[in-house]
Amino acid sequence: MQEERVAIAPGTIVYVDNLFGTRAIGRQGLLSPAQELRQAQNTIHQIALCHPQVTWQVKQSERCLLTISPGATAKAVMPQLLRNVHWHDLQQLLVEVPPPPESETEENPGKIQLVMGLPDRCHRRRPDWVKVATNGRIVKAPELEQTILAAFGRTLPRDRYPVCFLHLLISPKFIDWNRHPAKTKIYLHELEYWQAQIQGAIEQALRLTPENLPVAFHQERVGKLIADSGAEIDYSLATENPSDTSLLELRAIAQVRNTYIVAEHPGGMWLVEQHIAHERVLYEKLRDRWLLVDLEPPVILSQLTAAQLEQLGRLEIEVEPFGEQIWAVRSAPEMLHQREDCSEAIVELSLGGDLQAAQVATACRSAIRNGTPLTLPEMQSILDQWKCTRNPHTCPHGRPIYLSLEETALARFFRRHWVIGKSHGI
Repeated sequence: MQEERVAIAPGTIVYVDNLFGTRAIGRQGLLSPAQELRQAQNTIHQIALCHPQVTWQVKQSERCLLTISPGATAKAVMPQLLRNVHWHDLQQLLVEVPPPPESETEENPGKIQLVMGLPDRCHRRRPDWVKVATNGRIVKAPELEQTILAAFGRTLPRDRYPVCFLHLLISPKFIDWNRHPAKTKIYLHELEYWQAQIQGAIEQALRLTPENLPVAFHQERVGKLIADSGAEIDYSLATENPSDTSLLELRAIAQVRNTYIVAEHPGGMWLVEQHIAHERVLYEKLRDRWLLVDLEPPVILSQLTAAQLEQLGRLEIEVEPFGEQIWAVRSAPEMLHQREDCSEAIVELSLGGDLQAAQVATACRSAIRNGTPLTLPEMQSILDQWKCTRNPHTCPHGRPIYLSLEETALARFFRRHWVIGKSHGI
């Protein structure tokens, strides 16, 4: 076999045949053919994410095993690699990142390419789709993977993990490849700086802004209903750009069953569950400012176990003996100290969990309950606070907060864009 260099222009097709043909003698003790095929497919998946403009096709005995169509970004490729994940379940972001201030040399700005699943739409049982790439190559970067997981903290259901592909395009001077003999792991110089940039990029992608407003997946379901019910009828549809929707004009117009706030905006309307929207607001306030205040008079509790007393101590809640199996609680979170059920709330906090769990429990107990009638100004206040939160898609337990009913979906369902003659059978 002769090796030579050739020019490869855009559109060139490359065939690779008999990939493991030269390894027939040394196959004993190695992977089985099926395992080798899976590893080859996994490698192709990784390359396709980093180079989405390439078409891939894998055949075995003339049978097509894998086809990956090209796209402008990894967002077009990921739905082809993940079951039950659709294009509109994903959010993408491209941001320029200046070099670290401590850098000795002036470098051109780097880039962070981010494609992630919206937490109210897709997540995984394992962290197997938290992937990091640098300069066109998938790598292992445990510190960056942990940064991604931390950025999605309290946005997903319990024991679920995000879908996220992070591609760093930065100067090689900031990358140390001498961490693993196979060059599969990297270490970044100025690690804390890059972690902060990644954290900020994920927070930016999660916010409710006009640029980030996706077309709701419910629109696809409505489209299928229309296709099934009127496939024989020809009608035209007007299309709108969802990025024109201004969240600054989100306006409360009604309350349904004293539970859901009907919010109108120029692109349609949303149903927002009032309790978990308020819970998200309160939780982020507690994360930013966890304040304990003195209780006057103190709350008297009895029959607390040693584990409960230890837990309250970890939360820095002041507890003193007040008699035989009786304790006086002299401090509590600010949100709870004036509530009638303050004693029940403190008992709940004593049952375990870290500080974040205590903050979630406090926010949940303090949030407006479903079934509570609200005035329009009260509903508007909740909406104004909620849309400005860092993670507005889900509550701290991972439940979706809003249901989107976009104008385009409503117009299609009610067939408001039919050509008049067609609708009358002319």
